[in-house]
Amino acid sequence: MTARTLIADIPPLTPYDSVEMAKDWMLDYHVRHLPVVDTGILLGIVTEEQCWDAETQEQTLQQAGFSERLVAVHEGQHLFEALRLFGEYHLTTLPVLNAEGRYIGLITLDSLLRGFAQMAAVTQPGGILVLSLEPRNYSLSELARLIESENAHVLGCFVSSPYGAEKMEITLKISKQDLKHIAATLERFGYSIVYSFYESDYLDTLKDRYDLLINYMKM
Repeated sequence: MTARTLIADIPPLTPYDSVEMAKDWMLDYHVRHLPVVDTGILLGIVTEEQCWDAETQEQTLQQAGFSERLVAVHEGQHLFEALRLFGEYHLTTLPVLNAEGRYIGLITLDSLLRGFAQMAAVTQPGGILVLSLEPRNYSLSELARLIESENAHVLGCFVSSPYGAEKMEITLKISKQDLKHIAATLERFGYSIVYSFYESDYLDTLKDRYDLLINYMKM
């Protein structure tokens, strides 16, 4: 999933817009950062803090001054690169540029999370298995082969390996809801099952947490 597919329907500011307008838009769209663009060129990002620090609300952004930090993602880059930039720069929106370096839109945390949920097959029916194993024993192709032997498929895979840990945790989204036979097969081949979630339990919990996160972001 590329950055272009995550673009939200939010217009950019221009350097000739007022500080008051920037604050109103941030309030309306529930964000704390907005790109400043002039004739398709990204000039920088204005922050909520800069708007509050402006001398007057009637000043233009150009008069008030705004961040000239040019943080952006290119349209063909992967969702993970956008996620990295959001985290590294603590952003609530991220500008997207085309191959010529011109501004084409922005990504919000909301659109990023929705894209991540779609990519992770969260909305597709199935179940969740969480395995614990030593890094040297990890082979996704071997796991997929064993799961496919039970007439199921791996829809998504996430790997967690805390620093210094001797074992890694593998979370698998599987196309079947009944995981008993799959779990038995994996255990027969030496895999340790940490958790098993059926679709309804897992998705209800995940949806509740996702809705809480979205509501928190919009406060």
